[in-house]
Amino acid sequence: MAIIIRESKTLPNGEVATVNQYISDLPLTGDLRKKAEEYDLIIEKKVGEIEDDLDKRGLFELRNRPHVLQLWYEFGMRLKFIDDFELSPTAKKFIWRAIYDHTKKLYDQPREIPVRLLRAPTTSNLSYAYLIGNMDWDFVNAAGNWTAWVEFLDSEVIRNDKRIQNWIKDLQVRGPLQGGFLRILNRTIRRNFDGIDAPSLPNDDLATKLEKILEEALSYRE
Repeated sequence: MAIIIRESKTLPNGEVATVNQYISDLPLTGDLRKKAEEYDLIIEKKVGEIEDDLDKRGLFELRNRPHVLQLWYEFGMRLKFIDDFELSPTAKKFIWRAIYDHTKKLYDQPREIPVRLLRAPTTSNLSYAYLIGNMDWDFVNAAGNWTAWVEFLDSEVIRNDKRIQNWIKDLQVRGPLQGGFLRILNRTIRRNFDGIDAPSLPNDDLATKLEKILEEALSYRE
């Protein structure tokens, strides 16, 4: 399926207009266009509701402040509605841009599209907010601040392998990520996976390697 993003286009008369761009891996048919427009309406409605709720709770006052983690977490945990969307691989990458286009309060105004959203949408704050929003708040908050989570998820090894992300989630039950431990774990994972194609590792081999990494990271903290 396709997704809609907004682009600025200079018209022949010199005026700048906002136009819809349909993102899909397939030729745009009438059915694809209709479904993309349905998704766009859902995103508009949901994002509006999310922002209204966070605004009432005063969470937008956390923008650009040390405790901004809570704002991004609360926004991200409410994005689970996109799990019901059937999107092509390229459309999945641009879902974050589609969400951004409907935000009115999350970002400072006036605004320019964040560089990450333009160059690599899957590394955007919205993408990362969605990832941590699928975890328990106490776990996320204890592990590190927003900057630490961004640094952690900036690792291609972590971001591009769902098994590693699921492993991180499983650590919630075991609870070792405390007192800013996330940065230690991040450095340990990056070092141990340097030059290794993690997605190619069999599940058992990856699990064994991750457990050894955890032991090593814990030894640095002790």
